Amino acid sequence: MLMRDLSIIVRQMRVFAERNLSDRNLGFPEQIILMYLTEHEHANQEQIATYFEIDKGAVTKTIEKLEEKGLITRQVDPSDKRKKQVMLSAQADELLANMGQAYADWSQHVCLGISAKEMAQLEKNIAIMAHNSSVLIGEAYKDEG
Repeated sequence: MLMRDLSIIVRQMRVFAERNLSDRNLGFPEQIILMYLTEHEHANQEQIATYFEIDKGAVTKTIEKLEEKGLITRQVDPSDKRKKQVMLSAQADELLANMGQAYADWSQHVCLGISAKEMAQLEKNIAIMAHNSSVLIGEAYKDEG
């Protein structure tokens, strides 16, 4: 069953990721925000919450943990003083290299037996499914209002 299998993959990836960085006491939510920031410099908390479709409060708590650990910095957005930009700190560089290698190892192992072409199609199909599920939930909330 598709949803069962996707759930297993996500749970196992979370366990793998957290074990990989257990010495740094870095949880999976913190890791995914760090990975997001590697590709989206100067993002704000609202952009992060929107990208992952999670609660802004949860993002705020995770950002605060990352800031306490010295892995990110926050500063007022010059274009909108009400928002704060979130940026990776220099201290995050070595950690991100380790994370990148761990995720590459995970991906290589989990995708054994799947060709590059098949993987590209799978990623495309899952992206479509994620979009469709977001649209469905959005429409369901509109109907309630």
